[in-house]
Amino acid sequence: MKKTALISTLFLTVISAAPAFSQRSYQGEIRIVQNRFEQKGDTLFLQMDIDHSGIAVKPRQTIELTPVLEADSMDLVLPSVVLNGTNRDKVYQRSLKLDKQKSPAIAPYLIKRIDGRSNETISYDLTVPFEEWMAGATLNLYEDFCGCAGKRQLIAINMFPTALKLEKPIVPDTIIQPTPMPAPVIYTKEGSAFVNFPVSQSRILPGFRDNRSELAKIHATLDELLSNQQARITAVELTGYASPEGPHAFNEKLSQRRAEALATYLKEQYQLPYSIYHISWGGEDWTGLYELVTASDMPEKQRIIDIIEQTGVNDTRIRQFRELDQGKSYRYMNEYYFPKLRRVDYKIYYQTEE
Repeated sequence: MKKTALISTLFLTVISAAPAFSQRSYQGEIRIVQNRFEQKGDTLFLQMDIDHSGIAVKPRQTIELTPVLEADSMDLVLPSVVLNGTNRDKVYQRSLKLDKQKSPAIAPYLIKRIDGRSNETISYDLTVPFEEWMAGATLNLYEDFCGCAGKRQLIAINMFPTALKLEKPIVPDTIIQPTPMPAPVIYTKEGSAFVNFPVSQSRILPGFRDNRSELAKIHATLDELLSNQQARITAVELTGYASPEGPHAFNEKLSQRRAEALATYLKEQYQLPYSIYHISWGGEDWTGLYELVTASDMPEKQRIIDIIEQTGVNDTRIRQFRELDQGKSYRYMNEYYFPKLRRVDYKIYYQTEE
């Protein structure tokens, strides 16, 4: 009987991709260099570089790449690399917020948003417990491709690995049990910064409105970690959002500029590698508005909820809000709820030496 083992991901760095194949419907070429594939004691070390520079991912496409160790009737499924087009990624992020209880059986190594064309080389670095059946294993990459029509095709790509390097057993007079290597533990600190911008500007001005107190939140978190000699920051994720008033397309770009502006500001304030910053944006935060209205006792609460649930994500929702009860509910949301949607969420990943 074929055995499939599932493991949890060990967070390290950003990733994505797989080699060119004649049946692919996206453009570009992915190159893979396998740097390490060896066993030491009770641990299997795997490291490969994935160059997906030049790959074009359409807005409604998803490319999922899954490494699998295979030997005879046994296999081990490793965490996947997921490349989402811009539209597909927004659907994914919204689904996570609306249904926080659901999670995949095996967490992805990385979920990355590709805006048009990628330009990265990524290191996929993983350790897994070594089992005897792995002595004859090869490493293959499986691609699950999903386009806008929802069709999927599974393509197996042999990565032509070098033979698995096995450590020669040493038999001492007294058998010494090896000490398992502890898996690195990743901690996170997160929050939201409600940063204001002057009209037609995207550069952060600390003295503008309440910016100084909002920036102090993320400063306090970074300063605490940087002053701790036992902590090492591994990644800073920034996700921008906008409130829904105004043109839909403009708000999409505005949420991007907010995340980029905070990243630029932090790069100027801290001597951290640029590679640890990861920027994304969610456009208009309808999920946040839905949660605020649902938890409130505002006038016409149920009608507002019905409009959000039954009307597409576009400017039509705002028009219906303004027409409802002579605009009273819209003015109420504009005063109390919309400001809470104009923000940049930040999530800081770090490790500690214990």
